[in-house]
Order: sequence, then C-alpha cells, then structure tokens
Amino acid sequence: MTFKDRIPAYALCLLLAVQCLSSFGAKEQPNFIFIMSDDQGWGDLGSYGHPSLRTPQLDQLAKEGMIFTQFYTSASICTPTRAGFMTGQFPARVGVHSQISTAEKMQELDSAVYLDPKYPMLPRALQGVGYHTMHIGKWHLSPWLHRDPILPRPDAYGFTEYLTPYLNWPETKYGKNWAQPTHRARSSELFVDQAIQYIEKREQDKTPFYLQVWLLDPHVPLIPESDQMRHYDDLRVKQPYIDNPDADPTRIYSNVLSEMDAQLGRLFESVRNSGLAENTFIIFTSDNGAATPSSYDYYVGTGSNGPFRGEKGSLYEGGFRVPLIVWRPGHVPAGKVDRESISSLVDFFPTMAALGQAATPANLDGVDIQKVWEGSPMVNRPPLFWEWRYNQPRTWQNRSPMLAVRDGDWKLLMNPDDSRVELFNLRLDPMENGNMAEQQPQIVSRLRKELLEFHQSLPGEVFDKQAGNVSHPLIGKPGSNSKMN
Repeated sequence: MTFKDRIPAYALCLLLAVQCLSSFGAKEQPNFIFIMSDDQGWGDLGSYGHPSLRTPQLDQLAKEGMIFTQFYTSASICTPTRAGFMTGQFPARVGVHSQISTAEKMQELDSAVYLDPKYPMLPRALQGVGYHTMHIGKWHLSPWLHRDPILPRPDAYGFTEYLTPYLNWPETKYGKNWAQPTHRARSSELFVDQAIQYIEKREQDKTPFYLQVWLLDPHVPLIPESDQMRHYDDLRVKQPYIDNPDADPTRIYSNVLSEMDAQLGRLFESVRNSGLAENTFIIFTSDNGAATPSSYDYYVGTGSNGPFRGEKGSLYEGGFRVPLIVWRPGHVPAGKVDRESISSLVDFFPTMAALGQAATPANLDGVDIQKVWEGSPMVNRPPLFWEWRYNQPRTWQNRSPMLAVRDGDWKLLMNPDDSRVELFNLRLDPMENGNMAEQQPQIVSRLRKELLEFHQSLPGEVFDKQAGNVSHPLIGKPGSNSKMN
C-alpha cells in the first residue's frame, strides 16, 4: 500500500490541488547565454559610439535590449577576469593575480596555476538546480589542458558539457584537429556553429540551460582569411605608399571585429527564431579593455577604449570598463541606456543564481543586479576593488598604480607604499585627467583605508619591483614600490 492509498480521498485531492497551485505559481527558470569577447574595448561597437566600426548585429541586440556605460570587468586582464566571473569574488581573493601561463611561470609570479575548483562556482550552482551547463570556446583558467591530464577540466567547475580548442574540439570542415593556421581565423564561426547546435538540442528537451561562449576574437593573432576582409570593401582605397590596402592595421582589426559580429548574428537569429526567446537572456561583454599597439612588443590591433585613459593591463578606466549588452524580450527594456548603475562582472554570480533559483553563497563580492537588468538603475553599491601587481609594458600615461577602488563617483588609485595617490571624480572627470587628491584629503583617507585593507587581505607575496612605477630614465619621476606593506 502506498502513501497515497493510506490517506483519505479528499485529502489527496487537496494535496494535489496545492501541488498544482504551487507549480502554477512557480517562476520559470530562465536560460542564459553569456558571450565574452577577448580584448574588445569599450569603444569597439557602433552602439558605444565608434564612428566607423560596423557591428550591426550587436548594435541590433542593443536596440532590442539594454546597454550599460558604467560596467566593469573584475580585472584588466583575461584569466583574473574569468576567475572573478566564475566565483563572484574579486579574483585576487582566490589567488588568481595574473593571466595563466606555464606552471613554472605561475609559481614564479606567486599566482594560482589554475582556478581552484574548491570555491563556489556559478555553473555548479546552476547545475545544482537542474540547469544543463555548457562551455564553448576559450577557457584560460588552467594552462594547456591538452598537455596535462592532471589539471581540472571544465566539468570540475560545474559544466555538464564543454568544448575547447586543442582539447576536445570536434572535426570540422577546416580540419580534424584544431590548429592555429586553419582554425584561428574561423574561431568565432566554429564557436557559433556549436552554440546553435546546442540551443537546438535544448529546445527539444526543454531543460533550462546555461551556455557560455568565450570568444578568441579580437585577441591576437589577427589573421583573417581573404573572404573575411569583405566588411569594408566599399572603403578600400589604394594608397600610393601601401601595395596592399588590406595590410592596414586598422582595416585588419575592423574586419576581425565585424566578422565576429556577423557570426554572432547567426546565433542571435537562431535564438529569436526558436521557442526559447522570451525565456532566454543573452548577455554580451568583453574580458578587459582593448590592447593597443603600445601594450606589448608585437602587433595587437587598433582597439578603442572610447574616451577613457588606459588599456589592457592598466587600472585606469580603459583597462576594465567595457561594453555590456543584456537582452531578454519582455523583461529587459528595449533600447534603454543605463548611464547610472555601477556594476561589475562579479555581480553576475548572485544575479544569475537568484534568477535561476539557486542559492547564493555567502561572502561574495558581487551583488544581485537583476533589478538593474529590468531597467531600475542602482544608486548605491559596495565598493569595487582591483589589483595589478606586475610590470606594465605600455605607454607611460597608461601605467597605473597597483591598486584601485571605485566607490560611488570617486575612484582612488595608489601603490601599497603610499606612492602615486591619485583621486578622480569619474562623474566630472571620466577620462582621469585631474588628480584631486590634494583637494579632497578626507575622501583620500577613507578610500585609502578601504584599499589597503583589501590589499592586506590578499594571498600572495610576490610583487614586481616595477609594478606601479611610472618613472622615466630621462625624467626620474618617483613612483617605485620600495616600501611594500
């Protein structure tokens, strides 16, 4: 005899009615498609004001959804940004200070060899409440997975399935095994192919899903095929001193971004044409600001960080203020521009967990911003912190101090030894041109205390001697870190 056989018929009817009402009133779990480009600057979109770059697909997504002008990544360089997203914590708290390289290099830098799976992870939290979770594309949270079988794979972080270049990418029309010459230029196309196939499967089984597509474009190498250089054919002008107009760096970078945009348009259209559109968020951003030709000792393209000072690896705004587009018909206001809310990639964990009805771990640095995505600007939020403890081989004006905090309109940068204290009011001076530290000693004192408490709480002891140093051999301007706390 079952439990149902032992209870009166009226009670069983009441129980079933309660269950039906509960089910009817339950909020449906939304799907999430999170797309992150690589080294795309705040200004590298038509919808963000670029005067000539053609990104019609992302611009249309922005018209149908919202864009945010004060959105930040969790770091100004790739691996820490991704760690901050996955954990909802400032990446330095989980020991990820630098972009991942070899194990030997990471030990030398006193930074994690890989993101430790012991921390709470957003994909795992969603997986725990019934989500099918999928990673497609760049990983960069472990070094060279295909070479070291001991390193944790994406499934250790909560992914039901995953596809990454070099490790387990399926055979394609461009070849059986992922290779730089044949696959790199087609990476956005190949990632979108797999994402569309995944969405078609999810539409059939009705399971809520989380899909992240982490692109390689427009990170170096920029090696577009000839057919991918078509996006600006109407502007091709043969210069007397250039034999091949397609060799122009700006033209190459622009075509790479426009090709990425065209491929993403296929993904957006597949979602719009599916039965999933009204219950699916599409979220697009970049992992950090654009790398400019001065960032490294090799060609990296001509990305735009809009009006902001700084670039990839810098703690000035151009290093980590990036575009954010959020789309969901009927839930995210169409065509709205949020210029007020200060939000961060670390906010995605508590936000998406709450939307997906998953528990949010305690002590996350991020906050729930689902109301912001629904069109209500956020007035106050806890401060945001960043750290970069290594040398910055870039132009002098973009070589920032090691630490930064944003609290309301105010942003303070400084080195841990109290050198290079720089205070900016970003509402009045978003380009960080006028240091107000001497005029606002009380604000400096308050933010300095918060920033040093954050710094002193972080794991890791190694700091590059040139970190935060803006001295020049011909000028000798002070700024070295001789007194590290």
